[in-house]
Amino acid sequence: MLTRIMCIAIIFSILFALMSSLGINQIGGQATALDYGYSLLMLALLISLKKDHNRFTLVLTTFLLISFLLSLSALVTVFFDEFRAIWFYLLILVAFMLGGPKSGIFFTLLSLLAIIATHVFLAPFGTATLASIVVGLVVMSLVLAAFCSQVNRYLQHIEKQNAELNYLANKDPLTEVLHSKSYCQLTKKYIERAQELNENLSILYAGLDNLDRLKEKYGSQIRNLALQHVITIIKEHFHHQELLTQVGEEKICIILPERDAIAAQSLAINIRNAVRERLFDYGKDKIPLTLSIGIAALNDNDEEIRSIQIRADKGLIKAKFCGGDEVKICHFFEELSTEKL
Repeated sequence: MLTRIMCIAIIFSILFALMSSLGINQIGGQATALDYGYSLLMLALLISLKKDHNRFTLVLTTFLLISFLLSLSALVTVFFDEFRAIWFYLLILVAFMLGGPKSGIFFTLLSLLAIIATHVFLAPFGTATLASIVVGLVVMSLVLAAFCSQVNRYLQHIEKQNAELNYLANKDPLTEVLHSKSYCQLTKKYIERAQELNENLSILYAGLDNLDRLKEKYGSQIRNLALQHVITIIKEHFHHQELLTQVGEEKICIILPERDAIAAQSLAINIRNAVRERLFDYGKDKIPLTLSIGIAALNDNDEEIRSIQIRADKGLIKAKFCGGDEVKICHFFEELSTEKL
């Protein structure tokens, strides 16, 4: 929006200057030169903003200050009272629109001070004209401040809703783990980064042991609560880069950047032991849980995350086959040997 406003300012300042140069609208030689100079300054600011949008605040502040000085020059040089202060209204409107309430109030006070000072020391207004200008600027400023405040509240509300929608779109509200779609998008970036930088990456597949027996005894509702209990324990062992999602109804998938199979195994053992040691509170009962975990590490031949997940799942199956409460690594060569068989 700032670029469009600056373009409009450039066009009209050049237009007024040309009309004066052609004798269509006499604004005086000094005002004509100021309009030409203002156009060149605005063009330089516009080019600067186009090159780097991070300069927005600096360019906006400079634009408002230069526009204020041009409005001040019109206040002194223009002969007709009805046109001397009109530019301050536009200046204040832009200040509120793009700079917010603080910027708008600042330029309102600055404009009032300039108008009153000009009236007292340089070129007095008619009494009625001065009163109209002051009241008009104050009322306009109050209305714009109220409008900006309402817009800010609305934007905060929208941001809060977007944050909630983003949370619901990416995470399960019960277990607070990533949905599969978001997980796949992130893991794709992780595996591409690991391959590009030649870094380690491992995946854990974890599953509760004897979950069917628990559901038979306590009901199917225990599944989500038990998984939530386990996920809470798992997250306590995370640092900051790990990703976690739920696969199907009973499996938990964890991606571990910068960790080889041995480091992943050490973490998996710690998680398994923590789950075993911390009893699950379910009503009046304290239920012991055990976790089986399969591990797979990134191999040079892996082109997508799915191939590593398959090996991790095979490691989980192997851990459960051994009686549960186990941690098993499935190496790439094991997968090949299994396929040959």
